[in-house]
Amino acid sequence: MTLLGFLFLIEYYLAMRAGRNSRAAVWLIAAAIKPQLILLPALIPLAQRRWRLVVLALALGFLVGLGISLSFGFHIWADYYRLLRQVGAHGEAYGAFPMLMDNLRMILYWTVTPAVVMPLVFLALLAGGISVFWMWRSDRDFDLRFGLTVLLGLFLAPHLNYQDTLIAILPAALGYDFARRKGGRLVVFQVFMLTATFLPAALIFTGYFPMLQLIWPVPLIVGLAAVCAFSLRKRA
Repeated sequence: MTLLGFLFLIEYYLAMRAGRNSRAAVWLIAAAIKPQLILLPALIPLAQRRWRLVVLALALGFLVGLGISLSFGFHIWADYYRLLRQVGAHGEAYGAFPMLMDNLRMILYWTVTPAVVMPLVFLALLAGGISVFWMWRSDRDFDLRFGLTVLLGLFLAPHLNYQDTLIAILPAALGYDFARRKGGRLVVFQVFMLTATFLPAALIFTGYFPMLQLIWPVPLIVGLAAVCAFSLRKRA
């Protein structure tokens, strides 16, 4: 599912960049199979006021939802909502371990009391959404803004599987391409690109450094997001 979500996210990026609203709407709805990966990128059309894309995505999403409801019954949405609440409250029983989510939720899990973890996560997600609107109201580099949006989505997601962090290779590639086109910090983006590409496989298949294998996405996501944000600010 992560690979499919990654593919759909790339297609969504390509369609958005080319200004093809219909295709972007289709790939946006397709990427919703992994909602935690598309939460913040889905706000881009709203921030850019691309109302045709928004209407098409809403219409397509309604048709998909209607088809699912007619196939499995309208009660499926209430069941899904109850399941989400159960996973949020008793994630360990479903294999969702907050201490292994490699984003803000994991950091909060280890630093604050459990009762305030989710409220803080959703508050941070709201702040992230506001930041996306602010960032996409400008005319700065499209690729860098898209990469930073994806990174913010990964870091602030209420739920994140370990394999979902591999999506960071897309922002790393976009940052590297930006550095080649615009000049400056090329070596920095090269390091992030190589890290996102080869470090996961090296750690998983060799079995070395088990602790680093668990936590490597956090410094990668945070560091790459910081470099992207700094580069955007310099280009403002």
